[in-house]
Amino acid sequence: MANITFYELSTYNNGLLLPFTIDLDELSSEEEFKEAVQDSLQVLKEKVIAGEFPHADIEYRGGFYTFEEYVVADSEDVPSKYVGEHSLDSEYWEYKEAVEEHGAEVVDAALSIGYELESMADHYRGHVEPQNDDDGTLGEWAYQNDHLGEIPDHLASYIDWDSVGRDLNCSGWHVMNGHIFSV
Repeated sequence: MANITFYELSTYNNGLLLPFTIDLDELSSEEEFKEAVQDSLQVLKEKVIAGEFPHADIEYRGGFYTFEEYVVADSEDVPSKYVGEHSLDSEYWEYKEAVEEHGAEVVDAALSIGYELESMADHYRGHVEPQNDDDGTLGEWAYQNDHLGEIPDHLASYIDWDSVGRDLNCSGWHVMNGHIFSV
């Protein structure tokens, strides 16, 4: 469950921690996110005006607390590269869309290798259960999926798959957590 928690900044600057959390799984765009933040700030303001925070000596005082700014307190299931000091990076919504389409494991593997979200799908080749190391796994996968040309089956057991995998890796093929990508 992806979410992000904020502190309202005017109360925070006056020593009061009044958090609000936005469930990102329920939202599908940056616009919806901005609306949810503004709605949460309004609800928080109404609670303060109504005196619903008995644990804190807080008074609205005719606008002393502005309820316009906020700062990130915490996030869950959101890659840190998309969480700023004051909000989510707008690219988070592209990431979320890619995760919904390809799965979090594939997207996170592609990003860790260095692929951009826009080109990730063009480079994804499939998944294989990793064995002892990624080089041997990549070499054998390439053979089984006809990426090495014709190799007679009776000769396959003589091939050093680790070396083949390293050569493929040097030419732009990568395995990350069993997910295979190529240039």
